[in-house]
Amino acid sequence: MEKPSRVLRFDVLDSTQEWARAHLDGLPGFALVAVIAAAMVPEAGDGGYLGVKYPWGKSTLVFWAVIALLFALTAFMRRGLCYAIPVAGLQISVFTLLSHGAMNGLTHPCS
Repeated sequence: MEKPSRVLRFDVLDSTQEWARAHLDGLPGFALVAVIAAAMVPEAGDGGYLGVKYPWGKSTLVFWAVIALLFALTAFMRRGLCYAIPVAGLQISVFTLLSHGAMNGLTHPCS
């Protein structure tokens, strides 16, 4: 029995799973579109908030460390990147919307 290769690759489906290839090939594109759309959201103003502005430095550093850890843990797993890319796209989009203030009242740390 041949050992599976430990190489980064997207071609992880066998011939019986070709139907899924069309869906999986589009996921990185949708993740990129979500990140770009979130980045285009303008930042919310203070809107009458008189408190101290939330320091995003530590939160941003921890966030990017977790994204790097996600890719490090899934890089050599079978179908790992097929999982990591859409998840990272979703998480980056949500974090960007959160830091721009687009989610005030839901999960913003100053609300």
